[in-house]
Amino acid sequence: MAVCVLLSVLFVGLYGQYLCTESCVKPVFTPETLMVQFGDPAEVNCSIPNKPDGEFILGWESKSSQPSTNTETSVMWKVDKLVEWEEAGGVRCFFSGKDSQCDTNLNLTIYKEPDSVNLSSVSDVWVEGDQTELRCEVKNVGPGCNLSVRWSRADPKQNTFTQFNETFFPELKQEMKNVSRTAVLHVTPSREDDGVQYQCTAVLHLHQTLVFPSGDHHQCTLSIHPEKQGQYTCTAYNHLGKHTKKVRVTVEVKVKESCVKPVFTPETLMVQFGDPAEVNCSIPNKPDGEFILGWKSKSSRPSTNTETSVMWKVDKLVEWEEAGGVRCFFSGKDSQCDTNLNLTIYKEPDSVNLSSVSDVWVEGDQTELRCEVKNVGPGCNLSVRWSRADPKQNTFTQFNETFFPELKQEMKNVSRTAVLHVTPSREDDGVQYQCTAVLHLHQTLVFPSGDHHQCTLSIHPEKQGQYTCTAYNHLGKHTKKVRVTVEVKVKAGQPPLISVWGVVTLLAVTTML
Repeated sequence: MAVCVLLSVLFVGLYGQYLCTESCVKPVFTPETLMVQFGDPAEVNCSIPNKPDGEFILGWESKSSQPSTNTETSVMWKVDKLVEWEEAGGVRCFFSGKDSQCDTNLNLTIYKEPDSVNLSSVSDVWVEGDQTELRCEVKNVGPGCNLSVRWSRADPKQNTFTQFNETFFPELKQEMKNVSRTAVLHVTPSREDDGVQYQCTAVLHLHQTLVFPSGDHHQCTLSIHPEKQGQYTCTAYNHLGKHTKKVRVTVEVKVKESCVKPVFTPETLMVQFGDPAEVNCSIPNKPDGEFILGWKSKSSRPSTNTETSVMWKVDKLVEWEEAGGVRCFFSGKDSQCDTNLNLTIYKEPDSVNLSSVSDVWVEGDQTELRCEVKNVGPGCNLSVRWSRADPKQNTFTQFNETFFPELKQEMKNVSRTAVLHVTPSREDDGVQYQCTAVLHLHQTLVFPSGDHHQCTLSIHPEKQGQYTCTAYNHLGKHTKKVRVTVEVKVKAGQPPLISVWGVVTLLAVTTML
C-alpha cells in the first residue's frame, strides 16, 4: 500500500497590549508583526515620530538583546539566532521621557517546522476485518503546546479526500518548546479500502496562518531501463482535490571512462581493537590535470592532490564502525571512484573461564557448566564451542555450540556467559569438558600458542616421580612429561609441610575443567 504524507502547518502570533500614560509617545514597530522560525535570525525596528524635548530613553527589553538609545528616534532589536522560546510574548519596546512613559509588546510568533513526519504501519499486510495500527512520527516540532496530528484518507478510485480523525496531546499543554511525538491510530480495513491511501499531517494551531511557499521540490530517483522510457502520469491528492502532471522520461546511457582504481598495501588488514593500524592507498600513474586521492573514515581523512599515494594511519584503532567504513577515493578530470578497505577489527577475550555449578557430579543427575567470556569482540561474530576430551579413549569431540542471537547487531566488545546442561554417565569418568570462544570472521584468526597455566598439586612423598600431562583440542593432542620432587621440611613442634609445583604449557586457546 502506498503511503503519502502531507505536511500542513498553521500559525499565528500573540497581540500585544499597550500600557501608556495619557501623553505617551507611542513606539512604532517595523515590521508591525514578526513570525520567525526557531533558530533563524530576527530583527525589528522600534521608533518614535519626533525627538522629544528634554532627556529621554528609547529601548528594548528581552532575554536575547537589550539595545537602547537616548539620542536617536529609533533603535533596532536584532538577534543572529532566535533560540529562546520565552521571547514569544516577552519582547517589548519602551519609551521614557520627561513627562510620559509607556511600553509595547512585540507581536512575535516563534515556530519550529518538524524535521520529519513519517507514517508507518505495524502490519506489512492488511487483512480484511483484522485491526491494525498506524503510527505517525513527528520529530522536533514546536511549540509542543500547539501540536496535533490530523488523519485523512484518499481514495483515487472515488476521487475523494477525507479528514476523519485528529490526535491531540494534552500532556503538552504547557510545553512552549520543540518536542517529538508519535500519534497512534487503530483501523480495521474493509474490502472498500483496497487501493486507499492513509495520510497524516502535523498541525500547529497558531493565530496566524502559515503557508509554506510553493515550489518545494521532492526529488525522486527512479531505476529505469531504456525500454521503459516514455510518458508517465503523476497524480497528487489532498483535501482540495487532485492535480495531474504528465512527465516524459528519456533514458540516456552514458559510458564513463575507466576509473583509476586505487591499490591498497597491504590488500587486507586485520587489527586488534586498540592497536595501531596503517594502510597505503596508491594509483599507478599521476594523472593529467587536477585530481585528489584521499581517505574517508571516522578516525582519519588524509588526502593529496600532488602525490600518487597517501597513507591512512591511526595510533589506536578504537572505532568499531571503521570495519566496513574505511575507503580510499580518487577523483580526476574525467573519472571518479572509491574502494572499500577489507578491514577486520577484533578483540581477543580478556579471559575464558569454565566452571561447574556442582562440585561433585553424580551419575544421572543433570548439572550445569558455565563458560564465561570477558571483553571480546565484535559481539555479532561470537559463539562458544563445547568439546569433550577422553584421555582413556584418546578422543577429542566437539559436540555443541552456543550462539547469541541478541548480539546480532553488536559491532563492539561484549561479555557473555554460555550455559550448557549435561547429565553425566558412568562412561564420563575421567572425561574433560572444554569450552572455546570463537569469532566467526572472514579471515581465519589463530590465537598464538604459549599461554601458561600454573597448576598447584597436593601430593604425598610416596607419589613423587615422573608424571605425563596431555592437552587435547580439535587439532590433536600434545604430551609433556614432568618430574615431580617432594621436599619435606620438618620444623620443631610442627607437622611436615609439603610443597609441590609444576608448570604445564597448553597448545590450545581453551579452558578445561
